[in-house]
Amino acid sequence: MLLRGAPQMDGPKTQYWGVPCSVCRTMIPLAMIAFTPERKVIPYRSNPALFMADCANGHTGRTYSKKQVIPFEGPLVLGLRTHPAFR
Repeated sequence: MLLRGAPQMDGPKTQYWGVPCSVCRTMIPLAMIAFTPERKVIPYRSNPALFMADCANGHTGRTYSKKQVIPFEGPLVLGLRTHPAFR
């Protein structure tokens, strides 16, 4: 799935935690997925239970829940800032 509106590179894919935009369904990357040395996914820690995220297509100020966060694979997004709820 391509992330519209963000600088991208061809090449290897990257795994992210994200949510689908509630308007256009484009995936919104929130944080890169971290792995243990054994290649097991480190679960994300989101605080608070509800957070706001903006879609790259201009759909701003949408509220999402931790239960809506899913892993997905996409092209490397240059300059991706980890969402404050995932720091």
